[in-house]
Amino acid sequence: HGRLNHSKCKPATNMTTTIVLPEMEKAWSPFAAFQQLQKQKAEEAQQQQQSEPSDTSETASEQSIQSSTSRYLPGVASAPHPHMPVPTTVSNMVLPLPVPPPTAAQTIAAPGLVARIPEFAVPLQPKLLKHINTLSTKEELLNWVSQCHFLLDPINLVTCIYRLARMFSCIRSPDARALWRADLMANHTFLLLMRTVQSHLLHAQLMMMHNEEVKGLDARCVSNLIWAIVKLEVATDSNTLGSELVLTASPLVVRFLPNSSCQGLANLLWSYAKMAVPPVEVMMVIVSRMTEMLQDPHAAHSFDAQALSNSVWALAHIRSKEVDLDAAAGKPGCVKMFLQGVANVASMLLRGLDTRMDLSQLQACMMEAEKRFSCQAMVNIVWSFATMLGDECSKHPDFKLFFMQIRREAIIRLHATSSGLQLNHAWIHKLAGGFNEQALSNIVYAFDKADMLDKELLQWVFNVAALRLDRMDRQDDCFRPYEFCFKPQELCTLLRAAHQYIAQPWTFLAKLEKIVHARPHIISGWSTAELTELNRSFTLLRNFTAPLMQQRQQQQQAAAAAAAASLANPAGLLSLDQSTMPLQNIQHLLLQQQRQAAMPMMMPSQQLQNMAGLSGFNNTAMELLLAQEGLQQALAQYQQAQTMSAASNAALLFANLSS
Repeated sequence: HGRLNHSKCKPATNMTTTIVLPEMEKAWSPFAAFQQLQKQKAEEAQQQQQSEPSDTSETASEQSIQSSTSRYLPGVASAPHPHMPVPTTVSNMVLPLPVPPPTAAQTIAAPGLVARIPEFAVPLQPKLLKHINTLSTKEELLNWVSQCHFLLDPINLVTCIYRLARMFSCIRSPDARALWRADLMANHTFLLLMRTVQSHLLHAQLMMMHNEEVKGLDARCVSNLIWAIVKLEVATDSNTLGSELVLTASPLVVRFLPNSSCQGLANLLWSYAKMAVPPVEVMMVIVSRMTEMLQDPHAAHSFDAQALSNSVWALAHIRSKEVDLDAAAGKPGCVKMFLQGVANVASMLLRGLDTRMDLSQLQACMMEAEKRFSCQAMVNIVWSFATMLGDECSKHPDFKLFFMQIRREAIIRLHATSSGLQLNHAWIHKLAGGFNEQALSNIVYAFDKADMLDKELLQWVFNVAALRLDRMDRQDDCFRPYEFCFKPQELCTLLRAAHQYIAQPWTFLAKLEKIVHARPHIISGWSTAELTELNRSFTLLRNFTAPLMQQRQQQQQAAAAAAAASLANPAGLLSLDQSTMPLQNIQHLLLQQQRQAAMPMMMPSQQLQNMAGLSGFNNTAMELLLAQEGLQQALAQYQQAQTMSAASNAALLFANLSS
């Protein structure tokens, strides 16, 4: 293990500590350091043999056993048996616990102390691993590590960091995340944990240089370590402790590459892409290995949608930083071969879904489809392809076929999401992922960038977006504060698509305009470009609804005049105003006129003629029939006017609010 030069360990704010080997500060080389360590170990063993007494009695052996175990564990009374300490149960774990170990501060202050796992602690590692997974809070975990860190092997140490990353990922509030992370970085036990892991990584590198077997670390352990460090956001800068630890682990990544799983390789690519200064060369070595696995029919079946999504997203994210990936790989066309392999495997996974729009089992179908190929993975893949290739996606046969498969699956799920929102099903809100606001924006961007955006897909996106806006508008402020789920960039992507006149965005724009005017604070933090795009969209809505408003007014006036002319009768039985009379009144009057007109129609024709000749009843019946026909025409005109008014309500609201 590497030793800490504690004379150079300062509690600085940047939390960086120089790790050197004794007497190697001036000219350090791995081979010389390894020889020096071997020499020191031999000298220490020789001195220990010379200093040991020749008495080999039972009392001397008992003292040596107790002294060898008293340095590592919290203390209890000494064991009565000379060869076996009394076991003490701690959290369902039977551990021998003689005396307390050195604390984290004592460890840092002791220059000659090297952390080594005692032999009796080796069988306890599986139980320790299970115990780590039961710890639920940061304080509980770090307190336990401060007491038992000498018992933990590299896998358990990495599991502690991984457990902290899982805890941190469950926190959603930005303020709470910042406070949690600041408290973690100020904890000395966490710094000791990171440095201990780094010493194990340096020792593993020395073993690699001399072609020795690396013990205590494997591919999964290194992958989980790098993922956890990036997830904890301690590698956001190049001079942080987290970045130093990730770069220290990179040679082991290349060493364990043949034994790495597809999910581990995808997590490595994702983690490296999130770093401030990613190791591009190591990433391209991973990409070459994944390309071989994707082209192998047996290994390709081990990839799932999440692994494909994470890996291809990482390359797109690196490409956005203007990095030449092919040049870093040293092989032209390496990235395109990888993308083709991803497209082929993703197409195979999509063909096996067989997603159907079954309203009777809508929840079960969507849950199963989301589990096998999530909407987030589907959208991230096409977004990454479009970001790296652009309109070449519509020209390459394999990529075009893959995009068409994504389009078909997306339309089915958009239809299901629309039905769930309209019926107000609870599962649509609890579904992890799904076509949320980000997915709606990204799929429009991807197909537009690939020059494959069509009317049907965009119309379904606008419909689901309008339903999500409608759900936001119905939020009850008495129970929870208003939450606008669309980010400005996501909305602007949809607003730009509305100007292409591919689909009908009027319902979406009208609901958005209503929400913005009702709650103007939601756009207070928008940039000038975003506000300009929003104003352009509202102008587009106004230009569309202005002719409808004028046409509606003309139809209302014509309907009112026609109704007044047709309903006028000598008896003064009916006087109808189309603009003010409700629909129920029109139907009631129509029923009354039908009853009056039905009586003479039931009589024989000869009797009706006689009655008409005697009392002029025929003229009255004809007038009633004409009135009935006029009522029917007025009712049809009224219903048509109501239909037109629904389309122009948004325009009236916009005009009133603008004035």
